[in-house]
Amino acid sequence: MKLNAKSSVSLTNSLTYRWTAVAIFVFALLVATAIWFQRTHVGWLIESVPEPITYLHSWQTAIDRNETLQHPAVIHHLPDHCLCTLLTIGHATNISRMAEQNGFSIAQVGTHHKGLGKSVELVIPKLSPTIAITDANGQIKYLGAYSEGVRCTNANSMVDSFLEGVSHLPRATIVGLDVKVCRCQLNP
Repeated sequence: MKLNAKSSVSLTNSLTYRWTAVAIFVFALLVATAIWFQRTHVGWLIESVPEPITYLHSWQTAIDRNETLQHPAVIHHLPDHCLCTLLTIGHATNISRMAEQNGFSIAQVGTHHKGLGKSVELVIPKLSPTIAITDANGQIKYLGAYSEGVRCTNANSMVDSFLEGVSHLPRATIVGLDVKVCRCQLNP
């Protein structure tokens, strides 16, 4: 079977249109998936805490009601189903190591990540990652982000200086929530 020039051009154009349509469909599918994932799983740099003082009080109440926590403490909230946990876990492990060497108890809320202390149950707002640091009386001295920016590292840490010992904790409570970080708004 011979194809004439007109048939050959028509076949080529037809294949080009088909591949273009497939490429557009795949691109649209990827964009839709990315939008869905961003809205349901992660609030890259856009999640904010509308009422930081209410958020602080919710955490303090949960800590006060928990009888198993020993203070001073570093309490990690890094849920498994939050993509931001992957960006934070290394820094959180370093924080735990430093804090433990300087007399802090280490705990994590409802998870079992290696190197982040014992798991405790706290009824807290569903925004993560979050770290709470308490003094010897169980009062929160820092509550908020581990660091500033999407990549959570020691280089941009907001808490490392507090962990040199209880005497290095701030006198007033610091709520470090007004920063641009990777956050997940978790479904209840």
